[in-house]
Amino acid sequence: MTDDAPRPVFTRRRIIIILIGMVFGNIMAGVEGTIVATARPFIVADLHRFDLSAWIFVSYQLTQAISTNLWGKFSDLFGRKRLYQLSLATFMVGSFTCGTATSMHVLIVGRGIQGVGAGGLFTLSMVIMGDVLSPRERGRYVGYMAGTYGIATVLGP
Repeated sequence: MTDDAPRPVFTRRRIIIILIGMVFGNIMAGVEGTIVATARPFIVADLHRFDLSAWIFVSYQLTQAISTNLWGKFSDLFGRKRLYQLSLATFMVGSFTCGTATSMHVLIVGRGIQGVGAGGLFTLSMVIMGDVLSPRERGRYVGYMAGTYGIATVLGP
C-alpha cells in the first residue's frame, strides 16, 4: 500500500476479528519456538541423534529470521491476505512434517519449514496491522500482539 493511497476504513468489530485471527497465528508460532525445549530429551531418546538435537532449534530460528524480509517484500508484490494464508499453510505443513518425522533429519527439515511459515506469520501480522489501523491506534494493538507473543513463549515450555 502506498502512502498516497486512501486507507481503508474498518469498523471496530472488523478490526477485532482481524486482530483475533492474527493473535492466534502469533500464538501458534510463538509456542512452537519454545515448546520443543521441554520435549528435547524425549525426541533425542526416540530418534537416537543427540548430535543433531541443537538443529531442532537452530533450523526454526534461522529460517524464521531469513524468511522475515522475504515475506514482507512479497506481500508488497502479491498482497497481504494471500501471503498470510500461504504462511499459515507453510507453518501447518511444517507442523505435519514434524509430527510424522521418523528421523532427526526429517524433524529438522520440518522445523525449518515451520520457521519459514512463522516468519510470515510474525511479519505479515504487523504489516496487516499497519494497513488496517490508523497510526494513532497502532501502538495499542501492536502492544496486544506483542503481549500475546510474550505469553506464548512462556507457555510453550
